[in-house]
Formats: sequence, structure tokens, C-alpha cells
Amino acid sequence: MIALAVVGATSPAAAVQTDFGGSDFKVRWDNTVRSLVGVRTTSPDSILGANPAFSASEYSFDKGDLNAARLDLVSELDATYKQMAGAHVSFAGWYDLAYSKYKVTISPDLASQNVPSGYAANDNQLSKYAQDRYRGPGGEFLDAYAYVRFNAGPVPLSLKAGRFANYWSEATTLGGAMHGNAYSQIPLDLAKAFANPGADKRELFRPLGRIAVDAKLLPSVTLSGEYLLEWQSYIYPEGATFAGPADFAFYGPDGQFARLGGRPTYIMNGGSNDSRTHDWGVALRSNPEFLHGTFGVYYRHYSDKIAGVLVVPNPGGQGPLSPTLNSPLKYQQFYAEGIDLIGLSYSRKVFFGNTAIEANYRHDTPLVAQALGFATAPAAALAPVLFPHGAPQLIGNSYQARGDTFHVVANARGMLPGTAVWSAAAWNVEGTYDRVVTVRENEDMFFGVGHGVCSGSAQLVAAGLAKTKNDGCATENAAGMAMGFAPTWKNVFSGVDLSMPLNGSLFFWGNSPVTLGGNAGSGTYSAGVGADIKKKLPVRLDLKYTGFYGNTIDNGKVMTSNNGLLSLLKNRESVVFMAKTTF
Repeated sequence: MIALAVVGATSPAAAVQTDFGGSDFKVRWDNTVRSLVGVRTTSPDSILGANPAFSASEYSFDKGDLNAARLDLVSELDATYKQMAGAHVSFAGWYDLAYSKYKVTISPDLASQNVPSGYAANDNQLSKYAQDRYRGPGGEFLDAYAYVRFNAGPVPLSLKAGRFANYWSEATTLGGAMHGNAYSQIPLDLAKAFANPGADKRELFRPLGRIAVDAKLLPSVTLSGEYLLEWQSYIYPEGATFAGPADFAFYGPDGQFARLGGRPTYIMNGGSNDSRTHDWGVALRSNPEFLHGTFGVYYRHYSDKIAGVLVVPNPGGQGPLSPTLNSPLKYQQFYAEGIDLIGLSYSRKVFFGNTAIEANYRHDTPLVAQALGFATAPAAALAPVLFPHGAPQLIGNSYQARGDTFHVVANARGMLPGTAVWSAAAWNVEGTYDRVVTVRENEDMFFGVGHGVCSGSAQLVAAGLAKTKNDGCATENAAGMAMGFAPTWKNVFSGVDLSMPLNGSLFFWGNSPVTLGGNAGSGTYSAGVGADIKKKLPVRLDLKYTGFYGNTIDNGKVMTSNNGLLSLLKNRESVVFMAKTTF
């Protein structure tokens, strides 16, 4: 088994470290090798897979198939001089045997009706982007930065430049990251998050080019600022991969089959409208004795890094399957620009662990849009039905509705002392709340109750376009939570600690007004056992069961509606075995 190769293929060795004979210049080189094997434990859902928008993602792996057989290497090099200056470079490489001879598959019933998959124009092979990202062999540099510390008069300064992750938030889970002060401060690897529910947020960070400075104005007061030099979107779970919720997403498919007005058509993938702006922000943090903790104030001006996927005209009507199926429309990823965030945070240690709370107000933020929602009427007669307030306008690089939202994240974490049942136990809990304050622009594009296709108008009902909160329409308020518990047993065997990590999340109130903010009745879960082998070459082994849940609607033959992306993954349960070592 490929995962076991991690234990045997790497000769015992410590990290390479040298100070060049006692000098002030030091270099350290660390390497982490990780191998992961995943097996799907459920058969494809024929009702979900009967919908052409989700068929390939549901059918491309069968029960018992390897959905991952992946080998990863992360190599990190650090150089420091007197703790006053230094540089850091990291590189990641990967290869996944599960995608080595992979071919996109859709429901047999759809195939018999000659319904094409999103990859039909590419002979049902994943795109080069998806192959590089999933199969490999692939590699990329991650962090690459330098820093220097010095005094500007009485003020100690730290200056950092290059590619790295900055995270001004107390949030500890993926759900918290969607609502916290650091939303879109860095892109996250959602493909990894969906494939590994409960993954630590630090594993999901994607570095960006930026310049950052910290100034210690007083012993208890630090002023921070940053200016971003580049923009990247989140890494998405691609359609037709195991954790891909929808076939049409994102950078891989050529398009999506649909019936518009009863006519078969192929909506072409029009690519991405990337942001060209530069984010920036400032933060002031203080921990005076009288606060018994750390207080922070934040302002950020940024561009969104999660897309609204919207349908727009395709002049000429040509597409990848023309002339058999023309493409009068195309869908594109739109990333809104010009968002302002004002945030507050407070964290402190208490007798049972660490606690934190933060809140932020987002001005002119993009509001959630219907996936493949029309930004243009597919027929002239539908224009006044879809857009009673006028045709949507491209505002700040997106046709999405714009408005203001309010978000709160609160969490606590700690360690339970040893008992007769365990040696120790780590725990964490995090809750999120968000609320739409106002809808300001492109209000018909807001996929929210009382707006757009969620307005309940008689014309929408007659046209068969009306949606409700059970279809994912955002509500005024929404809330969710995530929890984790991991008891540990020390020295069960000589030099071996065992643990049992348990993680789960539940969005229990309403549908969030922001993209991927959460939907009622949906969540994730994982349960497993782990072993830390503390030998000359330390090894971490994990075996866990992962899954998702959410609400869908069907007519007994085909899924007709879903409430959020996680509901599309509710049949993608898997057993995952991981082995990791660092040397």
C-alpha cells in the first residue's frame, strides 16, 4: 500500500541544520512526506446522478474505488541571521495514482440519452488544469519571502516581503474562516478542505505576494499593515473529481448541458473574470493588563476570492460541441472588487482554555447568487420576470448583488486533564452567525428570500423559476457551529501514543447571504484513530471515516433542487488512511 511506503522509503534522519561552525548565520531544511489512500464506501446515488449538472461528480468513482492514492512532499528551507533577518522558501510536490487512468463517467441513463458530460469535448478526460492539480506529477513553490527586524528610533519594526500567508483572525475552522476578519485575506484550498473534513485551517492556507510591516508602538500595542502584490482565487474541488460537488465547476469542464425552454443546449465555460486590484489593510492589536487578553481593530479593502458563477451571453453562439449543440450562453466566474471590512476581536485565556470572539461589518460585499444564475435573460419575454428592477450591471467586476453584511465568530478550545478513560483530551468548539443588513445594488441577482428568483412572484411561479429557502435562498439570519474532540492515550505501546480525533459541523439556522457561508441542515463529519510513533524517525498514522450531509429535493427519479454544496456530497463517504513523517 502506497501509504505504508512513507514509513519504509525514508531513511531515519533529523532535519538538516547547520550554523556553519558557530556563526550567527543558520540554515535549516525540513521535509515532510505524506501518503494518503481513500476508498469510497457508498455507491453512486442514481437520483442525484440523474441530474446532468451533478452526474459526472457522482458517478466517476464507484463503491470500493480508490478516490485517492496520493503521495505528497513538502520541502522547507529557512535561513536566519542573529534572529534579525532571514528568508523562507517552501515547495510542494504530489502525484495521485487514483487519477492516473481516470476517465469522466456519467449516469448510464444520461449516457443512453446522448447527454454529454462537461468533459465531452475533451474525450471525457479531465482538463490539463485538473490533471495537473489532481493527478500530477505536479509541484509548486508556496512560501518565498524574506524578513528583517530593526529599530526606527524607539519603535521596533518587522518588515516582511514575498509570498506568504497573513491571517488576521481568531477563527479556527473552515466555517469560521468564511465569516471571520480574515475572509479573503488569503485564498484557501477548498479541494483539500472538502476531501478532508476537519482539516486544520493552516493546512488550507495559500500564500500570496505581499509586503507586511509590524510596528511595536508600545510594549502592549502593535500596529500592522499589508499591501498585496498579487491576487488568486480559492482552490476549488473541480467537477468530476471525488469531492467535486458540481460538474460545471470550475477550471476544468468545457461546459454544461441544459434544456432551456425545452431545447437541448450546451452552456459554454467562459472562464474566469479575475480581479486586477491590490488588497490592503491595517490592524491595531493591544494586550494591556487591564484587558486580561488581546483586543484588535481591523480595516481591510479587498477583492473577493470566491466566485459567483453566472450565465451571460455568448456572442456568435459557438461552443465546444457546435454545431451539434450550440452555445448561445456561457457561464463565467465573477470576482467582486472594492469590498470594505471593519472588524473587532478579543481573545483571552480562561481557566478552561483559550477563548476568542470577533465581529466584522462588510460594506458593499457580494451577496450569494444562484449557481449558474442568469445575469442575462435567456429569452426576451423572461427579462421583466427575472429582472423587475432592470438588467443587472457589472459593478466592481461582478454582476452579483452588492450590500452590507454582519458576521460574528466565537470559539473556545483547551485540554482536559487525564482521567481513568484517557491520558488527556483536546477539544474545540466554534460558532458563526451572519446577517444581511442591506441590499444595495443588482438586487434581482441576490439569491435571497424576497429578492430575485426567491421573491415568490406569480410570474416566476408560472415560468417555473421560483425558488424558496429549501432551494438555497438566503435568509436574513444564519448560524452554524463546528466541534472537535480528540482523546489521547500515552505510551500504549513503547514510544507510541494513540488518539481518536472526532470532528463535526452543523449549519442549523437559515442560509447564509454570502457564498459558501453555510446552508441549513448541512455539515460534515469525520471519526478516526491516530498513532504518533515517537522513534528516531517520527511517524503519524491516521485512519478515519469522513462524510457530508445536507438537504435535497427530488421527484423520485431525479434530484430537482439542493440546499448548498455540501448536500451534493452527502453520498460521498470514504475511508481514508494517511501516513506522514518529517525529516
